[in-house]
Amino acid sequence: PLISRSQVRRSAEKVIRCNLPSIQNQYTSRLLRRPGQIAADPSHPGHGLFDTPPPGRKFRSLQTRT
Repeated sequence: PLISRSQVRRSAEKVIRCNLPSIQNQYTSRLLRRPGQIAADPSHPGHGLFDTPPPGRKFRSLQTRT
């Protein structure tokens, strides 16, 4: 039988006796971390490809051809 991610997460919380962040929050923070590092580093080759979004918005990248 398949076990849902929420059941696994709930079981892990019981074992470690601590609340875990939601999977959606983890996904969003990890998704935005790398573009944020690139946008913050002016020496990075891809720095100019990202527009810094207002708070709460996702990064947009320009369409490029390779």
